[in-house]
Amino acid sequence: MRFATLGLVEGFYPELIVSGINHGANLGDDVTYSGTVAAALEGVLLGIPAIAASQQSTSREMDFRWGRHFNFDAGAEFVARLARHVGHTPLPEGTLINVNVPGDSPTGVEITRLGKRIYRDELKLQEQGEPGRRRFSIYGEDHGFKDEAGTDLAALAAGRIAVTPLHFDLTYEPGIEALGARDLSQLLEAGATGAK
Repeated sequence: MRFATLGLVEGFYPELIVSGINHGANLGDDVTYSGTVAAALEGVLLGIPAIAASQQSTSREMDFRWGRHFNFDAGAEFVARLARHVGHTPLPEGTLINVNVPGDSPTGVEITRLGKRIYRDELKLQEQGEPGRRRFSIYGEDHGFKDEAGTDLAALAAGRIAVTPLHFDLTYEPGIEALGARDLSQLLEAGATGAK
């Protein structure tokens, strides 16, 4: 993204960024780990409209680790049409579209909010080598999710394409008021370990 906008291709500046299609869905809390979403966010930072696109495997897993086979036909066609639509109807400033396509033929399209993952991760020692060298894994069982209507996770589980507008401003506004009620400046004072 940075190379392109800084002139790697002479005389070129993108009008729209499409990141993906990623092998595996990027849903709910997982968007914070997603390189696909991060590349689209880079576009938002540069003031360029952006779409992050991800594809569930044909096994319809909700965890990226289990699926190995993908059919991108429906997802690619939908994202191409969405890109043309965004070109004619710009997004609100600072917003990107996160698209997740089900593994088989979509039954519809749903505008969604991010859902909530249920992680079952556990730390496991996989290999111990020379002294001080160990390799761990952190993934446990298949992740679950809160099955709430209107979320990207629920839409994909029902076989629909989930289209979620994401905004770069992650500020939690009520938190500003809650923290503002505290005198955090006293934490600058020497010996402030007991400050409230």
